[in-house]
Amino acid sequence: MRLSELMKKQKLNEDSLKSYFEALGWEFSSINKKITDEECELILETHKQSKKSENISYNRIIQNPRKSKPIDLLPLEFRVKNRFETETINIVNGTVDFDNREKHIILNENLSVESFLTDFEAFSICNGLKDGYCKKLSQKFFSGVKDSETLFSGHQIAMQTIQKYGRELIFHLISLPPLPFKATNTHQIFSELDKKKSMTQDPVIRLLFEDENEKIQFSFYKKPESNPGAYYSNVIVAKSKSKNEVLFLLSRDGRIVPQSKSRNVGPIINTFISYSKDLGRHILHYGLVTGECSICGRILSDPDSVRIGIGPVCRDGMRF
Repeated sequence: MRLSELMKKQKLNEDSLKSYFEALGWEFSSINKKITDEECELILETHKQSKKSENISYNRIIQNPRKSKPIDLLPLEFRVKNRFETETINIVNGTVDFDNREKHIILNENLSVESFLTDFEAFSICNGLKDGYCKKLSQKFFSGVKDSETLFSGHQIAMQTIQKYGRELIFHLISLPPLPFKATNTHQIFSELDKKKSMTQDPVIRLLFEDENEKIQFSFYKKPESNPGAYYSNVIVAKSKSKNEVLFLLSRDGRIVPQSKSRNVGPIINTFISYSKDLGRHILHYGLVTGECSICGRILSDPDSVRIGIGPVCRDGMRF
């Protein structure tokens, strides 16, 4: 089936399709694009969830002209089904043992390649490469295409990449698909942002990820183009300050959605999960190392603030 046929049957417009593709982490090329039955089901499910959101009463949005408006819904990104959730969690938690894997053969006509990777791992490596062909190959797989030629090409490229860079960098080569998975306890980071919301309109928490040399800030997720002045009260966005790019979204119930354009996000999510067990210590650590307040970002000058790692106003009411 082509997208144009689906649009006609379901009375969809092109802008809606583009938004569904974005939510699913796919690249939209043309309404003449051919789609599989599985892709069609995913699009229809995303459309169904979208209509539910539109029909919810506006009473769920707290209106206040002087403050930003919290929305207690979850954006579309969290309502997509993840067929690879278990594999994603194993990779992020570092429980995959690549060194003791047995190789298996991937065949395509009279060609073969030896691989010790699962299909998910191979195409996640392809997704992490800058080459456009590799990106399109990974998008085909994650949209449900599993023919012999696609599988062969994906494993061949992934194994060649590992031979070039080494097994120890597999974790860093993998770029996770933008699909939700249950990952961590988020109580403390939401609790701190909720507390600071009464003091500032846009509360932020900053953490230093030293292994990745990254300053990352966490704040409530906003989509101003869809609802100016509103933010999702149940979603936090993690953003790299140095790269100025969104790394992942985090829901109040512990689900994480990696963003499709961010590479090397697996190790960062892994570090965040470990930080969440003792978040207070890492918030203070940011200020001690950078000399900036981890909440407001200002340079610390007061001796007590420098020693503690957070400014006097921002540490008021903190739970650590």
